[in-house]
Amino acid sequence: MTPGWRASLAYFAGTWALLASFRAHAPVHLDTARDLLIARDCALGGPCPGAGPRSSFGGLMQGTTWSRLLELREHLGWDLAAIERVADLLVACAAALVPLVARRLGAPRMR
Repeated sequence: MTPGWRASLAYFAGTWALLASFRAHAPVHLDTARDLLIARDCALGGPCPGAGPRSSFGGLMQGTTWSRLLELREHLGWDLAAIERVADLLVACAAALVPLVARRLGAPRMR
């Protein structure tokens, strides 16, 4: 295993451990509860709006990505904590890319 891959694995493991052990679990906010109800309706074959929720940044439309992720959670029968675990996994995967991208950009090698 090359040093770059070891660094990526260390970044992934470190980020995963930090997120898993120090995260304060957030309560379900009203907008998340609304999105969960939309996802339930989509999963049951009811009306599924195409616009998605508004963003808190500039009132931009987020599209249906969030609703579709919640709909997938509904289909798989996962609990609400699964959303946090998936987000943690995605953040840890992004952190694992840091040493690889730094190496491609010409950063000094880690030894």
